Amino acid sequence: MMAQKKVVKIEKKIDASKKIVVKIPLRRGCIEANPDYLFGTPRIRGTRIGVYDILYELAQGKSVRQVVRRFELSNITEKDVLAAIRYAAEILEEIRIIKKEYW
Repeated sequence: MMAQKKVVKIEKKIDASKKIVVKIPLRRGCIEANPDYLFGTPRIRGTRIGVYDILYELAQGKSVRQVVRRFELSNITEKDVLAAIRYAAEILEEIRIIKKEYW
């Protein structure tokens, strides 16, 4: 019997008849979502640095190296920053697949 991956479900009602459900894995590489930290939002494991925080810094025009320096007290690495980007891309792909099923 195959073990099931633990996931957090996020539901969003589009209108009265449609709803999108996105399943966010609780752990993928160095990224984890734990309800005890950051209200369950995805973060770099062992820190309180959320995937959102990293993406926000990158969106402000900072390089990967600058983001690492910004959060240097949390000991994140370039690999962690790239993992956060990859995680966000995978979640967006999951949303795209789910939306295709509804429309």
